[in-house]
Amino acid sequence: MAHTLTQRELELRARRDEIETNAPDWHQLFLSDYKATTAANELRFEAIEKKNDCILRALSQTDENEIKISGILTSLNVPLIQSAVKILQEIGLSSPMNFILDHREWPVKENESHQSIIVKLVGGARETVLRYSSKLKEKTAQSIFGSGGNTRIYINQVYPRHVYQLLREARNASKSLNYAYPLVKNMIVFMRETRDSDLILIKDSSDIKRLRPRTIQAPGASPTQRDERMNE
Repeated sequence: MAHTLTQRELELRARRDEIETNAPDWHQLFLSDYKATTAANELRFEAIEKKNDCILRALSQTDENEIKISGILTSLNVPLIQSAVKILQEIGLSSPMNFILDHREWPVKENESHQSIIVKLVGGARETVLRYSSKLKEKTAQSIFGSGGNTRIYINQVYPRHVYQLLREARNASKSLNYAYPLVKNMIVFMRETRDSDLILIKDSSDIKRLRPRTIQAPGASPTQRDERMNE
């Protein structure tokens, strides 16, 4: 139900309008600046609220501290978890089973020569494993298992479904927009025009759709292509 103004409220509004109408120029200028500042603050508060909502939503995602180890040959004929343990030992973990809480095998397609495993780690262990995983660049299946030639092994972080799907959209968009490779911090997806640009908060697909393509001035590979090579 609409609020019915009292006689006193009507009088105050009429008085306010009279004052504003007859006020000197400096007062009108002050009033205009005041209204502009108020509107700008409201937009700033709205942006802060949206960012807080995004952070709270990200924190509510269940982070299982999981990693995905891929590139393991199906021809090894040993339990997949044994292969995962050996890989973790190769990158520097002396007793990997002390850090593993659970695991599950990634579905293998028919005639697939490689397989993957999802490993759930104790809190804090995933960051250590991901940091050590750079050592795999110097190793092959042959050097780890004694067979498999130059097949590469990869270790990647497993994100909650919502984060993974949004990151996948951001990766696809970064190619068409000529943006640098997107990244995830604290389960929040960010995009960036170049590797040194400010991070752009991505809350959902609509944020990606609002981004404008980046024009590459100098010839050569796009920043996305360069980043992809660095992330291989």
